[in-house]
Amino acid sequence: MRLAHIHPHAQARMAGRGVTPEEARAAVACWEHLEMREGRFVFRKNFPFCGPRRAVRYFRKEVEVLAVQDAERLVAVSVTVKYY
Repeated sequence: MRLAHIHPHAQARMAGRGVTPEEARAAVACWEHLEMREGRFVFRKNFPFCGPRRAVRYFRKEVEVLAVQDAERLVAVSVTVKYY
């Protein structure tokens, strides 16, 4: 599957959570995913991250992309991130 579009809601969440569009696309491209309900998928990927986030130093971040398969494309509707 290839991420065809990032919904404006997901773009706003990405900006606030420190995720780039390239990281979201890489998470979808890595194929580690869970199928939620019919047509909904969660894609997950870990990225190295050596820096502070809200005054705490982290070394890894896990990006999760919630995507919906519509008739012709895969659309990212939300993005979450966990820092470790």
